[in-house]
Formats: sequence, C-alpha cells, structure tokens
Amino acid sequence: MYRVQLRDRRQKALETLGGLGHDIRGLTNLAYPLAPADLKETLAKEQFLDALHSADMRLRIKQA
Repeated sequence: MYRVQLRDRRQKALETLGGLGHDIRGLTNLAYPLAPADLKETLAKEQFLDALHSADMRLRIKQA
C-alpha cells in the first residue's frame, strides 16, 4: 500500500520542495522499513525527482 502511495505521489499545487521531500521520506520509510538507509535515500531521491511537476526544476536539480 505505501509503495503505491510513494509511486503515485506528485507535487501538489503550491507545495514547497521541503514539504514534498518530507512527505516522500516518510512514505519511503513506511514502504521500505527494513531496507538499508542508503537504499532508502536513493529511492527517495528518485521519487522526489519523479514527483516534481516542473520538468525544468527536475533538470536543474539533476544538474546540481
């Protein structure tokens, strides 16, 4: 259930990047409770990028 919520999570209108990141980290911890921390970090980063509504923002973050 949490994996589906994580996969389907998208940035809401007027949602801050911090708020989105916080929510994705929480969902990642719920979806993968036994995964190593480095794997959870990688999964959260990938989902964060996928969740962004702005393709330009996605590209700028990837380049940073």
